Amino acid sequence: MKLAHKIMKQLALGALGMTMLSAVPVLAQASSYSASRSNSVKLIWRKSMGKHTYYTFSGARYSHHLGYRWNYMKRNPNTTWTTDMHEKVQVKSTGKYRIYYHVVSGNGKHGGWIWRGYLKSGHNPYSTASENAAKKYIALKESGNSYTAVNGLYYGKYQLTKSYLGGDLSAANQEYVANMYVASRYGTWVKAKTFWQGHGYF
Repeated sequence: MKLAHKIMKQLALGALGMTMLSAVPVLAQASSYSASRSNSVKLIWRKSMGKHTYYTFSGARYSHHLGYRWNYMKRNPNTTWTTDMHEKVQVKSTGKYRIYYHVVSGNGKHGGWIWRGYLKSGHNPYSTASENAAKKYIALKESGNSYTAVNGLYYGKYQLTKSYLGGDLSAANQEYVANMYVASRYGTWVKAKTFWQGHGYF
């Protein structure tokens, strides 16, 4: 990456960094149990619902009474989720109500309850062939597709700064932050690829 390109990319990361870092959750061990979380809500009702498609990079999937956290949604960045149930719970400390949807991945291997406020309606835009191809193109150009590539201030598969990654250098977090960066700056990976081809960075 040329010096001028490094400077421009650093400025771009800095402009988006403050809002991005505040939204990046810290990864925790999968299937963690919290009795206090489970006891913090009261179930009002639970019902079946129609099948609707959503995607998200935020939040986590939980067991039916929020006791177990199965995993963070950022670990499945290319997944489109389908609903089959919903439930209403009351947060005991505030008296406020929240609606959770039960979602299942397309291959049926992942599922759980997630607050509906995290979900975006429609199919995951990053799961299309053109988006995946553009993402792979950038990763290859930036790092040779390596999660541990280092180039000065830049680290990993998409050559983001460690501070922009929030200090979490895991593959899952690199994928999540890269998706959020591209969504904020370009809208799609296809547009990011077009920019890269004209400027040598994204």
